[in-house]
Amino acid sequence: MAIEDRDFIMRQVKTLAQGLGTFLSRKTLKDLLVYHDETSAKLSDAEIEVILLVTEVSLRATERGLSAEQLASRLNFPPAHWQEILAGSVLPTPDECAQLEKFLAG
Repeated sequence: MAIEDRDFIMRQVKTLAQGLGTFLSRKTLKDLLVYHDETSAKLSDAEIEVILLVTEVSLRATERGLSAEQLASRLNFPPAHWQEILAGSVLPTPDECAQLEKFLAG
């Protein structure tokens, strides 16, 4: 798959999560996305799950009044790396995902 296609789909997943994420659970959003063969063929379940996680963390941080820099600091991520994750340029590692889950739980 072309990088442009993948980036477009990642942005669409993120937009859907931002819009419906306040009403639906992460699992429901993932099920909705996987329902469409086009999306599921281009992104793995794990990638969709990570995109939804990052979006949920970003929304929760906004609700708590945290800037991107403050959130990066709280997560112990370099600010530039957090920006890359937010932009979808890179996906967080499993350890970073654990930090994101911890933030949501706290």
